[in-house]
Amino acid sequence: MFDFCIPLILTLAGPAYAQDKPTYDPGADAEAAVAHATELAAKKNKRVLVVWGHDGKAGDVELFTALRRGKTEAWPFYYEYELVAVDSGADGGSHAELARSLGVAEAARPHLTILDAAGQPLANRAASGFRAGEAWNRAALGELLSEHAVEPLDAEQVMQQALERAKAESKRLFVHLGAPW
Repeated sequence: MFDFCIPLILTLAGPAYAQDKPTYDPGADAEAAVAHATELAAKKNKRVLVVWGHDGKAGDVELFTALRRGKTEAWPFYYEYELVAVDSGADGGSHAELARSLGVAEAARPHLTILDAAGQPLANRAASGFRAGEAWNRAALGELLSEHAVEPLDAEQVMQQALERAKAESKRLFVHLGAPW
């Protein structure tokens, strides 16, 4: 009985791996993704971290994975960024117009761009400087992120402004207390 079930289970589980989406999706609307991340950043008092790369290069995928999973003591600012992967193509030429508009001067990849909540570039760095041997230097990445981290909002001031706005608009106020981690 078990001899029959094992191949059946493997057959059912197999296709799920084949349907994974690419990290740097060449068919994605990169401008819309950056705009959406910028909108979220404005609402949540965050920055946007655009990672330019290509799935054909293992280091590019490793970088995005490290950034996506990166919450560590060396990198405490991870949750203050909206992360966006943009495919730069095998030759570095995809989304060139968007790259230029965000201040990316060269087609080096992988590349990191930090935007403020208004979508204005704060930093552009070739990611090769964050490589430590065969791995990504999380401490160096953390330094870059902390250098451009947002200033925390004063909760009492935010609450007072919200109360005043709610009163002026004859609305109720919903207060959500939470933490980004």
